Amino acid sequence: NPYGDATSEEWKDIIVWNEFSPRFGLTYDLFGDGKTALKLSFNRYTEYLMLQYFSTLHPFYPRSFAFNWTDTNNDNYPNIGDTFVVRPTDYRVMDPEFSKKKLAPGTKSPVMDEFTAGIWHELFKNFSLGFNFIYKEKKNILEDVLYAPDTDEYWYHIDQAAAQKYWVPFTTTIPGTDNYPAETVTFYVRKNYPAAPEVFYRLNNVPELERKYWAFELIFNKRMSDGWQFGGSVVYCKAYGNIGSWYDQSWGWSGAGDNPNAFVNAYGRVNTDRPLQIKLFGTVQMPYRIFLSGFYQYQDGSPWERYVSIRPPTAWCTANNAYRDFYGVPIEKSGARRGRAWNELGIRLEKEFALGNFGRLGAYIDVDNLLGWSGVGVGLDDVYRWEPVAEGANQTGIKTPETSYKVLSSVSGTREAKVSLRFSF
Repeated sequence: NPYGDATSEEWKDIIVWNEFSPRFGLTYDLFGDGKTALKLSFNRYTEYLMLQYFSTLHPFYPRSFAFNWTDTNNDNYPNIGDTFVVRPTDYRVMDPEFSKKKLAPGTKSPVMDEFTAGIWHELFKNFSLGFNFIYKEKKNILEDVLYAPDTDEYWYHIDQAAAQKYWVPFTTTIPGTDNYPAETVTFYVRKNYPAAPEVFYRLNNVPELERKYWAFELIFNKRMSDGWQFGGSVVYCKAYGNIGSWYDQSWGWSGAGDNPNAFVNAYGRVNTDRPLQIKLFGTVQMPYRIFLSGFYQYQDGSPWERYVSIRPPTAWCTANNAYRDFYGVPIEKSGARRGRAWNELGIRLEKEFALGNFGRLGAYIDVDNLLGWSGVGVGLDDVYRWEPVAEGANQTGIKTPETSYKVLSSVSGTREAKVSLRFSF
């Protein structure tokens, strides 16, 4: 009874990680004149044991149980005569002993392997130039995935033998909208219980999940001399894989890797990918010790792709003993589209005045977003749900548009000027 009383004994040593974290570095004076340095390094960073990893393992972790309601008499209120069907789930997860199956034995700490190679050279006095190559790869990614505790089988990836037994492929074409083309996609529909196990997720190192990054970085720096300084960097990079890099994809219990549909169109540019990034800074000393400083940033827009929830037709589900529900799936490759680029220039004009033995008075004028970059938040995804009448490409069906499509939700980007005084003593 998920709503009754229960007790749980203490569970010691829930997760124990003992990992080796090597760091190696080499710097070599290439020509022996102290002006050109070759630098190499390899580092492995182990992940700290977050509370979120094991708190969710507790049998009494706050959870909800969902059901599908069919309003039989169409009065918009739940009544005894209506149909209520509990969505597939394994209630044994609340049993203290059985819940231990939610953790795969022998899990390892996620690790980040990082390799860097670079060369730095002093072109002339007070000015140096550097070029770096960086490669990073996340390994042992922890995620919750579909697991059959009674048969000790994983069935979250279609290449697994169990998944091929418990999931049925379904191909359909989602009609286009405006300038968006029609897209044909194959996703997977779960079989009904007991033809497929009840839904149960286990935390495990998932080998099918990948998160990688490489970058070429140009860095230059003119140190403050002769009344001016200037520096910055230009980065060309790629962040890719089949799991994003924001926090909600990094805490172990996200939707990444949950089932075969999580891998459909999943491999590509991830959500933190910004191929081109530029940073520039500088300061000039003007007459009367007035200083003008500036800081400029540019980065490409964030990647995104169209996403839809698809429900297969009743007749097809009956014929295939499949569970009829809406299945969310990207209909384009991850990162197929990209938002607008962002840039900002901020400047400061400053002057300090000596007040004898009393101290110093500083006057500052700051202008943020001098170039006036502005942007709007508007819904770009066009389709919310798609219900085809039959299996196969180019079939008709009911298409429900996304309510936020073309809807303006926010405006950002303001030019701001500030005047400040500071007295120091």
